[in-house]
Amino acid sequence: MKENHSILILPVISISVLLLLGCAKKEQDVVAETAAIKKTIQAYADAVNSEDLTSWVNTMAEDVVFQPPNRPQLNGKDAVVNWAKEVFSDTLKRKLDMQIEEVQVLGSWAFAVGRYTSTYTPKQGGSTTEVHGKFINIFRRESTGDWKYARASHNHDAPLQPRQ
Repeated sequence: MKENHSILILPVISISVLLLLGCAKKEQDVVAETAAIKKTIQAYADAVNSEDLTSWVNTMAEDVVFQPPNRPQLNGKDAVVNWAKEVFSDTLKRKLDMQIEEVQVLGSWAFAVGRYTSTYTPKQGGSTTEVHGKFINIFRRESTGDWKYARASHNHDAPLQPRQ
């Protein structure tokens, strides 16, 4: 009888080791994918801060749904570009700082939740306005392996005050 138990133990241990290795691989994948999503979020903020419309739009999927605060929903990258041309060319210098609170990866889709601070300074001088808000964004892994904004929604914690 002892020999029969020994024969069974080896396959059980082998299967257990394979399962643990598979879980470790998935955990490594999630860590790498989370890092890639955070890199996309940082690229988004960097592009805003450097007023680089092309780089900013390149963080988005072609069929992005973009929901800026106090504006109608924008469907598709072309609609976002048309809206953003006005925003990126106005008289304000922007500084965007995003704090990521959570990222969850679910296969080729993921979401991120966090908070942001936007600072607006008139390019011709004047007082700075600071706006705080929150975001929830959905990302999709493209065929290239890059993570892109598929759905983006953010809003301010308080209404914006009129510019003086």
